Amino acid sequence: METLTPQQIAGRLASHGKIADLTDGFSLENGHSFSILVITKANISGSLVPIDDNQLLLVDMELIQDRVSSVCPVPLNDWTPSSIKSLAANSIDLGVYDVYWASGFKAES
Repeated sequence: METLTPQQIAGRLASHGKIADLTDGFSLENGHSFSILVITKANISGSLVPIDDNQLLLVDMELIQDRVSSVCPVPLNDWTPSSIKSLAANSIDLGVYDVYWASGFKAES
């Protein structure tokens, strides 16, 4: 595995996955922050996702400097710029949306 400098890693996503269950909320085991991408399932055709601008979803989450979770707007079909610590239980309807997480750190979900 190639070793990257901190400057090469800064601002890049280094690990990712799909969130399959939000019954108990979601956070990374090692406590690292992460970002999410929310896609409406109805918009997915094969691997093509048409982009609709200016659509937001309100998601109950805790950011890295928050002490409690609260609702935060998340853009649909784009990575949120938020540094998320955790998503609240059932904060996104996974029957309607596919949700992916990514982190700038080596992480396990």
